[in-house]
Amino acid sequence: RKRNSFRMTNQLRIFLETAGITLPQPTIQQCAEFCHALLEENQKINLVSRSITEKELLLKHVVDSIMGFFVLAPASIQNLKNAIDVGSGGGIPGLILAILTPHISWTLLDATQKKMHACQNIALKLGLKNVVCITGRSETLAHAKTFRESFDLATVRAVAKLPVILEYCLPFVRLHGSVLCYKGTAALTET
Repeated sequence: RKRNSFRMTNQLRIFLETAGITLPQPTIQQCAEFCHALLEENQKINLVSRSITEKELLLKHVVDSIMGFFVLAPASIQNLKNAIDVGSGGGIPGLILAILTPHISWTLLDATQKKMHACQNIALKLGLKNVVCITGRSETLAHAKTFRESFDLATVRAVAKLPVILEYCLPFVRLHGSVLCYKGTAALTET
């Protein structure tokens, strides 16, 4: 496993550098450890495709999550105190972003309790102290006093069409907050 971890860490570093992103080696290593923990939990509950390769996991999920996050200006990232990942599923992008930003308190939200249990296990394995996993429906929790307009940032990936995503996420975000939607090119035509 140690050799496999080294290979995945090295692959991830190369993929990130190719994308123009440089991260500290411990951060890259922890992202690779996330991949191992995710694949381990994936044996118990379907979090990502069971047939996914390491390369696909790194490129489609980890690198994509990191690249999307760096759309935000570095100054705004430093000013973030808390964030919510809506429809977190297997912790993508929430757990990956929690690795990158230990100064941000992350809430991972998903309607499936087994997925949130798996995310909590992964967070514990990685030693992430800035993550809380909550089971619930965004359309309900967004109106609860403890969650409404409580976050600097909401992230969402592969959940629904853009208008629906905004309906789910905007109630969580405080005034002058942001919603970061991970969408493919289909988003350009969604209304």
